[in-house]
Amino acid sequence: VSMALGAFFAGMVVKESDFSHRAEEETLPLREIFSILFFVSVGMLFDPHILVESPLHILAVIAIIMVGKTLAAMALVLFFRYPINTALTVGASLAQIGEFSFILATLGVSLGLLSLEAQ
Repeated sequence: VSMALGAFFAGMVVKESDFSHRAEEETLPLREIFSILFFVSVGMLFDPHILVESPLHILAVIAIIMVGKTLAAMALVLFFRYPINTALTVGASLAQIGEFSFILATLGVSLGLLSLEAQ
């Protein structure tokens, strides 16, 4: 298990403990520092030339992710017999990609599952 995934699971365990409020208060400054460092490191990984070299590939990937996630979320909500407006709201809310996707992509590259260009 990667360190990032282990930290995520550790946070879930701490959240359920009686000391969760104290742990949250004491780690708040660290969270701010590490979130800044995280986005700096993600920004350093970005190659702006890829926007010029492969714009159609980028647009296709974005469209597939946004449409695919939206339709999957809508289908799941409709499966549980919620109204269509609830399904549309949930689908639109889940269309974006979260920060954890960057961590998973980096892990995929380090394990050889993704090419460096895919990151």
